[in-house]
Amino acid sequence: EPVGLDSINTSELRQAATFDLTLFNATYPKNDGEAYLRFILGKSKSSFFKEALGCGNYIPNTDSVEQLNKALIDFLANTSLNRSQQLSVREKVKNFLEEKAKKHASVTVQQVQQIIDRELPDGDENLGKFVGHVNSGGYTVSSQFEPTRTSANSIMIVEVKDPGGDFNYKLNLGSVGYHDSRKRVTVDADLNYVTMPLNEEARSQLREILGKSDEPNP
Repeated sequence: EPVGLDSINTSELRQAATFDLTLFNATYPKNDGEAYLRFILGKSKSSFFKEALGCGNYIPNTDSVEQLNKALIDFLANTSLNRSQQLSVREKVKNFLEEKAKKHASVTVQQVQQIIDRELPDGDENLGKFVGHVNSGGYTVSSQFEPTRTSANSIMIVEVKDPGGDFNYKLNLGSVGYHDSRKRVTVDADLNYVTMPLNEEARSQLREILGKSDEPNP
């Protein structure tokens, strides 16, 4: 007479993780190889498997976007795309993240890879390799993360800080170029100074405080 047994319904599996113990043995403790831990996502966002394995996902969304940006910069630098094309890819990734932020939707690295692949030429050796680049490059990007509009915009922003602490400002990379370019914001050849246009209100205030250039400095 058959005895009833409790079984695992694999069709209801929500989330699990796989460990490549051979790869772990080869790379630990330097962790200088490919990722030996990978997560298998099922039908829901349940995280009980991660918690049971002590591998909870505690990477803040903003940190994931920041690390994604670093991975993107490094990856594009090793492709055949020129600087202008690389900037265009970053703009497209930024726009994608921004749309997801508006909908409060999550993003995966695989989705970002699809954006990059559409911009790479046919037959490029880097096609389909961005996910592997993130996994093996030491970047801490969550398997799923939800960007904010601010973090999405950071993909195209560089923050400039005065070493003396007197000022700081943010520049949109799409508006910056060298002094001989047609960009609104320019930098010198040695990247020591930034030149940018001022609106009328700013000019009036500065003129009132500083006077004209041919007058003695206060």
